[in-house]
Amino acid sequence: MNLVVAVDKYWGIGKDGGLLTHLPKDLGRFQRLTTGNIVVMGRKTLESLPGGKPLPDRETWVLTRDESYCIDGIKTFYSIEDILKYVKDLDIDVDKIYIAGGAAVYNSFLPLVKKAYITKIYKDFNADVFMKNVDELPYLALEYVSETYERKGLEYCFTTYTKV
Repeated sequence: MNLVVAVDKYWGIGKDGGLLTHLPKDLGRFQRLTTGNIVVMGRKTLESLPGGKPLPDRETWVLTRDESYCIDGIKTFYSIEDILKYVKDLDIDVDKIYIAGGAAVYNSFLPLVKKAYITKIYKDFNADVFMKNVDELPYLALEYVSETYERKGLEYCFTTYTKV
């Protein structure tokens, strides 16, 4: 499994129910990584997408504790164990699965991911939603850091972490 996220300098990932900022290169990277694959997200993350609808050209799986939650065209799971069993039973290639938020989903799946694609934004956005600091996790090692990019005064880079 893979994880894809943009974080601020304190590992914030969201504010007021939305993304921290709009970075076209980051959104393009997300699209390149996830198109044709499976994205796993929580209910609130799905509902925060435009129109509350799944992204095109990706299979969407929602992880929620609400057992009455069901939307046509979306696979719904009520535990990580349910997802893992489904993947094993259908022999799904875990390299085609991308964890796409929110915080509880990211933090729960972190020990299971092979790769984490993290856009690091060098700014404090006063976020109200955070994920674990991947730099402090002993089971993921920094493999790649891009050049620093800038957009409207915001500096950021793309990183890739790999399971050790």
